[in-house]
Amino acid sequence: MFFKRIGRVLSVVAVSLTSVHVYAAELDFALSKETAALEVYLDTNMINSQNAKAILGGVYTENGDWVGYAGLASDGLAAIDQAYSFGVGVRLYYGSIDTPDVGVGALALGATGRVKFSAGIPLALAGDFHYAPKITTFSDGDEVLDTRIRLETDISPNAVAFIGYRTLTLGLKSRPDYEVDDRIQLGVRFQF
Repeated sequence: MFFKRIGRVLSVVAVSLTSVHVYAAELDFALSKETAALEVYLDTNMINSQNAKAILGGVYTENGDWVGYAGLASDGLAAIDQAYSFGVGVRLYYGSIDTPDVGVGALALGATGRVKFSAGIPLALAGDFHYAPKITTFSDGDEVLDTRIRLETDISPNAVAFIGYRTLTLGLKSRPDYEVDDRIQLGVRFQF
């Protein structure tokens, strides 16, 4: 019954995204000692906003655990002379943990930020934070917390390399919280 509901929710999200005109895309790939993470960002023209993005992503661990998510975000684009940008968004998470055998779903709100250093140095500090409290968490979960911070450098006009730290924690009902990821990551982001 639960998986049917999740399937319906994901179907509605997929159908909604197909009715949106999708433009450019970004592919973000990160590795840590025990996890691999992949995210795809699709620019849309929703509500006449050039900054709205649809997000599909996931994290897979060497233990066979995984967390997938889909969402929408609106980022403020930094102008050429502006050193910072901020944004907000919403994500629907679903994770499956092998031991203990549980599933956690959640609707999370989030915020993002990016600060560029000087114009002569191609470095930036970026981060994001997504949180789902007990009221928007379902199945075997109590809450979801997903945070990242990264130091990024431009490699080419369409590629960015980064080193960062990510923590992805699933709060479980009547069990200790489960850390899906809590490690340093290395990765790349490509813009198409």
